[in-house]
Amino acid sequence: MKQWTKQDLYAAYEKHDRMGLSAMHEPGTDPECAVCDEINTITAALEGVTVAEAARAAREEAKPLPEPEPEPPKPPKAKPPVQHRTPRMTPVIYDVVIAGKKCLYRVTTRAQVRRLKAQADGRVLYPVAPAVYNTTYLMNARNAAVSIASFLKNHPKASGRIAEMQLRTIRSAGQSGRQAGQKDQWLHYSGENQQAVIDFVAPCQAHPTKKGNKVQIVTSRGSFSLAPGDYAVKLPTGRILNFDEAEFEALYTITASVSWTMVGE
Repeated sequence: MKQWTKQDLYAAYEKHDRMGLSAMHEPGTDPECAVCDEINTITAALEGVTVAEAARAAREEAKPLPEPEPEPPKPPKAKPPVQHRTPRMTPVIYDVVIAGKKCLYRVTTRAQVRRLKAQADGRVLYPVAPAVYNTTYLMNARNAAVSIASFLKNHPKASGRIAEMQLRTIRSAGQSGRQAGQKDQWLHYSGENQQAVIDFVAPCQAHPTKKGNKVQIVTSRGSFSLAPGDYAVKLPTGRILNFDEAEFEALYTITASVSWTMVGE
């Protein structure tokens, strides 16, 4: 009986490949293939098994490996609990008295509101309406008036005490009243009393216009025309102003107006 070696087995595999048989089946698996029979014979002799066992082992090895079982689906990740954040408060400016001093105080958090209320005299806070931010003025270090709206535009994150009430004469912006005892003089232009208007505005120059039945009045501060129905007003300083009927009635209350009325007209 021939003694087989591993070199003989390698040569048999090489012949199986060289003849193109490996493209048709795996070596040692086809019982009708002479080269497969040779491979199994050599394998059986080297491993001490029968040729049938060697052939069966070759066919088992040639079987495709079973597909791995799919992994069980992973449980969904638990969503983190939803944290409900308290919405930020809209900043508020309060008119408040602290230690007897009246001031404006801007708060941006609820904690600041609580602290301010604890400091306020009587624990009373008066909110300043945003509608008046454009007409409420703060005086800066240069004695210039700055509206709250402009202040917040330049300092959007400002908080705490932003202004204190002080008695002072404001010359930048605000409200004013006339000196006591002074009265303005007025004349209504009917469209027919041109000469009366000319006399009223003297020493300013005035003359009727060619169109529109108006009176042109020339002052040191410029010129303007008076239309029928308008009012000419002379201030105590001599300055001449003009108003239409609606403006005049909105600004003035007639306190003394005595005139002669012609009989028979």
